[in-house]
Amino acid sequence: MKNNLLNITNKNPYYQITAKNILKYLPNDVKQIASNIPQLPIIATDNYFIHYSIYPILAGSNEDDVLQKVLDIYKEYSKTKEYQQTKILTTLDHDLSMIHSISLTRIILEKIKKEVERQIEQMQSSKQGSQQSASYTLNQLQRQAVQGNQKAQQLLRQLTSTAVKKIIDRLHKQLQQMKRRGQRGLPKELKEMFEQARKTTERAKDLKDLMQSGKRAGKTGTSFEKLLDLTNKLISVEKIDEILSLSKKITDHMPKFYHIRKVRDRHGTELYGYRLTKNIEHALARELALPDELFYYKLANQGLLAKEKIRVVEGAYYVIIDKSGSMKGAKTIWARSVALALFRLAKKKNRKYFLRFFDTKVYPKDKPIKEPEEIVEHIVRISSVGGTSIDTALLVAIKDIKERKLSKYTNTIILITDGEDEVNTKPELLKENNITLVAVMIRGHNETLKKLAEESGGQYLKAELNERGALKIVKIAGGEESE
Repeated sequence: MKNNLLNITNKNPYYQITAKNILKYLPNDVKQIASNIPQLPIIATDNYFIHYSIYPILAGSNEDDVLQKVLDIYKEYSKTKEYQQTKILTTLDHDLSMIHSISLTRIILEKIKKEVERQIEQMQSSKQGSQQSASYTLNQLQRQAVQGNQKAQQLLRQLTSTAVKKIIDRLHKQLQQMKRRGQRGLPKELKEMFEQARKTTERAKDLKDLMQSGKRAGKTGTSFEKLLDLTNKLISVEKIDEILSLSKKITDHMPKFYHIRKVRDRHGTELYGYRLTKNIEHALARELALPDELFYYKLANQGLLAKEKIRVVEGAYYVIIDKSGSMKGAKTIWARSVALALFRLAKKKNRKYFLRFFDTKVYPKDKPIKEPEEIVEHIVRISSVGGTSIDTALLVAIKDIKERKLSKYTNTIILITDGEDEVNTKPELLKENNITLVAVMIRGHNETLKKLAEESGGQYLKAELNERGALKIVKIAGGEESE
């Protein structure tokens, strides 16, 4: 029997590993449902290859009725703009193809789970079924099946098989009705399923771009697991799409103005060219291998060839953001979008990035966040609760720069707040540590904070909660003059 949706063999070891990993990363509440669907590994894994491959070739037909109907669905799906939009994200990208397949498989399984639950309710409400399954809920049925109860295992297989057939038949029928009417594309239910999976993949793409720091995430292991975990967590994050969208809009403008300052330095990391030197220790190895007469002639005259290098002389960003309850809504969306934009700018300019949050206390309490994965997770997941103490935030930031020796990276604190509490931090404390303060005030005014920022040689800025206002902050932080 031809099992695949694609013209590839499922005997291939890489195919089998991919199938195993997709099932491994499914949510626990649907894993047992999944184990009772023999076609599921094929559907899930072929979905991966349909999106990963440059030119996937679908099979002509399939002897299995369920797989044949899924094949018909994929043949229509492959002609749609939804498929092309997703392929831009997933082609030759293992991580994103995996996340799309896991997401779509989860969506399918949730539909099947609901249908199984509906069947159990029907059985319990019927006189005939009440004797057989009156005590069963789906969770109880699954628990007994796991414990080895053969009747429970048989009933769960039967209910799952019926649910799979019913859902696939319904989706296939909707598709055929559209085709008979001469309509292109996918019926509403199928379209929503694929769009939901694509939306998850788009979020994962945004996170992957942010989390990677000059290196590609591996095909397996911690990097992928962190990406998948954070992508799943974003489902429950309020206004996450607005945060990511505004952050992307800001960063889309960055190439127009950001620059990287470099200086020539023999200790740099990038090769700039070559120079002449009379210091033998700096000379190229091939110069030292010259015949004696030529070596001494060059040394006595113009000198020996040596490498000329350049190094980045940028500093770092130290960002501390108000997370108090008053920051809820548009304020926190804007502040977190700016924080993400600054993080991306730090990566482009090869700068380090240190991050903290505050209300009446400072978070995390032990040290600033600096790892890319942790920075992204904290920015997108932080909750706005608590009061406000700007002094507490400033004292911890100054202590970080002083005691953690961050001054070798940065002497500028970027503080984003809507707090109007009186600031009593002395400007001398900033000056004696050579620290400047860029204070960004959201909807309000704080005269004491303004005075402190200006006396430190920094700036006090009133935020415009839009793309233009965010871009202005990023330009200033990036060492550019604002418009």
